[in-house]
Amino acid sequence: MSETIAPPRPRRLRRSPAKPAARARPRVLDLLALGLLVIVVICAIFAPLLAGHSPTGGNILNQFEPPGGSHLLGTDENGNDILARLLYGARPSLLGPLAVVALALLVGVPLALVAVWRGGLTDILVGRVLDIAFAFPSVLIASILVLVSGGAGLVPAIIAVAISYIPWAARVTRTAALQERRKPYIVACEIQGMSAFAVSVRHLLPNLSRLIIAQSTIALGYALVDLAALSFIGLGVRPPTPDWGQMVSDTAGFPQGNYTAPVAAAICIVLVVGSIAYLGSRIAERETNA
Repeated sequence: MSETIAPPRPRRLRRSPAKPAARARPRVLDLLALGLLVIVVICAIFAPLLAGHSPTGGNILNQFEPPGGSHLLGTDENGNDILARLLYGARPSLLGPLAVVALALLVGVPLALVAVWRGGLTDILVGRVLDIAFAFPSVLIASILVLVSGGAGLVPAIIAVAISYIPWAARVTRTAALQERRKPYIVACEIQGMSAFAVSVRHLLPNLSRLIIAQSTIALGYALVDLAALSFIGLGVRPPTPDWGQMVSDTAGFPQGNYTAPVAAAICIVLVVGSIAYLGSRIAERETNA
């Protein structure tokens, strides 16, 4: 009589517990990035109290002073305190991207929702226009718009960059809204007789808000760079108004070997943009895993 041999039981794979260091590392980076942004915002708000000098009231006789003494970072070609210009320059450098993203969302999100709800030819036309707009760099579009408007400054630069960011806002919203549009809860709302506006405001937008916030955080960094680029080429904030992008383009001190102003402004841009991009990617990662 032959004995039946039972097949071996499959071994359960034990999940290796996450290492405490691996879990703590992202949290530390999150705190560092968030802390840096908080410090920059505080410096921008309380610039008059922290600067100690006027950003535009320098003495030409004190130009290109080395760091130290009453001028911690020295002075520029006009005798202005570089640290004061960095602190005051944080204001347009931070408010500008916020205004750009807000204006782009204000136009792009409704445009995408209208295209999704109407569908058909409207959605096709909107999709093709967005594809064409994405073929051109945002800085190029913004530069053309500023030149056509015939004026330079922070407000024209913000409006120009915001217009160039509308395709981004519309495309992000349209892609996500197309997926939500087919879900049962949207169909149930339509069957109940709710209008497209009511469904969008009460249900669709709240469900898309986390994605929009995550993508908007990443777009803030790009907007900061684009506004700085416009100031760098003379189409954004004009001197003597302090702005990080304009300070990077300041090469008057190069023959004298004074690189403090452009290097300090460039470091500020890199740190802020890096912190914003990192936090934005972390928010998007949590949205994906949710």
